[in-house]
Amino acid sequence: MRRENDLTARLPTEPVEHLRQVANDRRMQRQLRVLERAAGREKLIERVRARGLAALSELHALALCVGDDAGVEVAIEPTVQVDGGDRVPDFAVRRPGEAWTYVEVTAPNDSESAVEARAAATTLVRSLPAVASGVAAHVRFRDVPTEQDIEEVGTALAAASVGTVVDRPRFVLEVTEATGVISISGSDERDRPIYGSMAGRMEGDVRSSIMVRVPYTDERGQKILDAEAKQIPKEGPGLICLVTGHGKHWRGLIERSFSPTIRRRISGALLLFSGMVGSHDGSPQLLTTGRVLVNPHARAPLPDWLRERLEGLPTRFG
Repeated sequence: MRRENDLTARLPTEPVEHLRQVANDRRMQRQLRVLERAAGREKLIERVRARGLAALSELHALALCVGDDAGVEVAIEPTVQVDGGDRVPDFAVRRPGEAWTYVEVTAPNDSESAVEARAAATTLVRSLPAVASGVAAHVRFRDVPTEQDIEEVGTALAAASVGTVVDRPRFVLEVTEATGVISISGSDERDRPIYGSMAGRMEGDVRSSIMVRVPYTDERGQKILDAEAKQIPKEGPGLICLVTGHGKHWRGLIERSFSPTIRRRISGALLLFSGMVGSHDGSPQLLTTGRVLVNPHARAPLPDWLRERLEGLPTRFG
């Protein structure tokens, strides 16, 4: 006899109100309210207390899926049968009478290429002392720089003045007048993600700055999707949430990976990312963007209410 997935664990008696009171922002407070009616909530509460990145990402994704809808049932880390063994998705949601939708959340680390790009950009902004007063130097590499590239940029910076443009096969250097407005010059010709680092100084009222941008590659979207899908049973709707700044670059990889013969347990993937943007009054606010990619070949589609909620997320900042 097939074993049923039991998501009816008794709710703990300990309230989460005291945890919500010490939350340091309103978004966290809203997220924690979702846990008040969740089966197995104590599992996530303990990890949220420790401020682990994985736990905070799961809590964020849960709040995006549920919102203020009191009619949605929630189970945290339910034990389910997958391919003959026990697995533990991060959470599951449903409305009464529906099948559970199982959700896995992951926030991948940087790729090796991204680590190299960050190290190069961070090192090069230390060239700020070589930048003349009153100018802003913009350096965009076309690949991860070599030692020779760095030497060439240093030589070009030493001779640069406002209006200088140096366009070479490995990098582009543009020098403009420094102002209080930060502008980004040029995009990667191969449409890769770019890591940027910036430094500046003030001498009285005179500004100077340097911005260094280095491209990198990260093609892991499909592999990460497959790894997370192992926690999701074949028979119900399944959603993979990827917290990443590579949504633009991973979208095509993931959409092309959906097939009539494989990955059919995945009903959809949500690419989401949070960042600080300016509000109307000039104060910073945290905004989340997201794009849900629906698998047209899935065995079970996402429920309409969940798909529509996720499709309502802003797809870009601003």
